Amino acid sequence: MNEHAATARLLAAVPFQSGLGRRVVAADDEGQLHLISLRTGEDEGEPEMSFTRDGAQALAAAVLAGNAHAMTAPHTLRVLAAALLAREAGERRAG
Repeated sequence: MNEHAATARLLAAVPFQSGLGRRVVAADDEGQLHLISLRTGEDEGEPEMSFTRDGAQALAAAVLAGNAHAMTAPHTLRVLAAALLAREAGERRAG
């Protein structure tokens, strides 16, 4: 497992529609967000992707600006969804 993802804090977990696991959003101390798929019975796994909040914000701005590449790039929706869940989790902790 990615060294930073292995020590990351869980921010959100969403069950797969299939019921055979979940996808989690976790944050490490370096400011990276990690999106990790875990099958039922697994407690750790390799990140599908890792990104920063600033990167997700830049991606969101590019989408809103009409950048065709940003709007059609693989995983754009997952990055934005994960960043939104991470932000919401952070606001709940702070509130």
